[in-house]
Amino acid sequence: MNGARIAICVIPTAATGNLVWSARALGASVRLCSDNVISVDDRITAAVASWGVPVFGKRDQTKEEFYECIREATKFVGESGAINNR
Repeated sequence: MNGARIAICVIPTAATGNLVWSARALGASVRLCSDNVISVDDRITAAVASWGVPVFGKRDQTKEEFYECIREATKFVGESGAINNR
């Protein structure tokens, strides 16, 4: 997994935290986005963010904010500094 770029879009739960932790331990670059505007667990997202993982999404966000978070979560900065949306 070393060097892999992973954008995870799921409900942030303890299991999500374990997935992020494991992927990073294996060398992946990880970004997390909540897939549900209602059930974001801010404790989990805060823990994941404290590991240096970019986290997008918050409880009670608008639909427009939700889609913007998904777009941002899938952006990775490439070696040349260019944004890569793949």
